[in-house]
Formats: sequence, C-alpha cells, structure tokens
Amino acid sequence: MASRNLLFVAGGNVCSSGAAYGLGRRHIQALLAFFCICLTYSLRINISVSIVAMTDANHNPYNFTVFPEWTESQRGYILSSFFWGYVVTQVPGGILAQRFGPKMFLLFAMTTCSLFALIIPVCVKLGGWQVMCALRVLQGLCQVSGIGSLLWDNGKADESGSFQRIFFLESRKFLLIK
Repeated sequence: MASRNLLFVAGGNVCSSGAAYGLGRRHIQALLAFFCICLTYSLRINISVSIVAMTDANHNPYNFTVFPEWTESQRGYILSSFFWGYVVTQVPGGILAQRFGPKMFLLFAMTTCSLFALIIPVCVKLGGWQVMCALRVLQGLCQVSGIGSLLWDNGKADESGSFQRIFFLESRKFLLIK
C-alpha cells in the first residue's frame, strides 16, 4: 500500500521497508523551480552586464549597435527601471498567487519577461533609452512569480528548509558561477 502514497518514483523504486527512493516528483519540482529562479535572476541582471557593451565601442566585441550618447544618469535610469515595476507587484502578486495558484504566475513571468528581453534591441533602436526604461519597467511588473507560494504550498513542513535552500541559495550560487 506504500505505492499508493507515492506520487511518482522513477522506475518504481521502493525499499524493502516500503519507503520510496530515487527521483520523485518533489525532486523534479525543486529542479524546475531552481531553473525558474535562475532564469528570473538572469532576466533581472542581463542589462547590468550588457549596458557596458551598449554604451562603449571598446567593450563591444561583436559590433552590436552602440549608444555612446547615453549619459551616466540615463544609464542609471535604465538600470533601476526594472525594480520600479518589480517592487510594485510583489505584495499583490503574492496574494494573487496564493489565491489562484503559483504555476500560472510562473508561466506568465517567464514568458512575458523573455519576450520583452527579445524585443529590447529592436525597440531601443527605434525609441532610444526611454523605450528601454519602459520595457524594463514592464519586465519588472511581469515578474509576479509566485515562487514563495509554490515553495510553501507544495512543501512538507519537514522539507521546507531544504526546498528553500535549493530554490533561493543554490540558484544564486549558480549565477555567481555563470
């Protein structure tokens, strides 16, 4: 009857005591959430890295379009604009994710932020730094991820510390290595 309590065990591995071992659904869920966190951090910090190449031809090895006319204050607006939108949606987003479930919010965050990141080069050529700021604000508004709700709704009380570590701390280590 132990197999009835199992959600998913790769290969149906069950010990003689009836406990499951191997790769389970919760492991896969933790791995997917880890990659979601890595992607959200990458989308959050990508402009911090690329703005150097966007404004200085000496640091642009791939001959992308350079915008040397952007001042230091304009670059500061670009770098901070993501967080203008990000801060606004955290509390309402957490409430909505608890009410409707975090999966759709994760899908929404990953899809819209990735699409906005893809159209940034074209839009910046057409509209300048102001359009870049607007797109970054939209990216911040769209990152209503609901990771906190996913973490606490699906975590068992004795495992919540492990999953918190995997989600948040290990994803940051991954980005530092990257």
